Amino acid sequence: MHGIATMCRVLGVSPGGYYARQKRPPSARAQTDVELSARIAAIHRRSRQTYGVPRIYAELQAQGLRVGRKRVARLMNTAGLYGVSRRNERSACHCAVVARYSSPPPRVAAFRRSSREIVEGARPSLRAIAHTPCS
Repeated sequence: MHGIATMCRVLGVSPGGYYARQKRPPSARAQTDVELSARIAAIHRRSRQTYGVPRIYAELQAQGLRVGRKRVARLMNTAGLYGVSRRNERSACHCAVVARYSSPPPRVAAFRRSSREIVEGARPSLRAIAHTPCS
């Protein structure tokens, strides 16, 4: 490891400024973040560790706390908390999942990447299959 003086010189900070910062108490925002993180963790535990950012944000709003959604996301990320998604990870549409694992019908139209023309009988890309409307 490097010494404090070397690191301060590289970063353009005086060693006195570094040590003064070490002695300072945490800022008001940092203290609020600690309290808010505890509330977020309690809500997350109460939800059996299923709530994600949107629901925890809504819960905090219902409790009367004025806090930003991105701040909740940052604090959850820092604490290693995440919500549980009940959806299928691959796709929300059944036909896209079926089309992904079976061979495509012979008359499905696909987009040619170069000219964006529709080509009949060509094997469609996965993107074209996923954007095919369900019937």
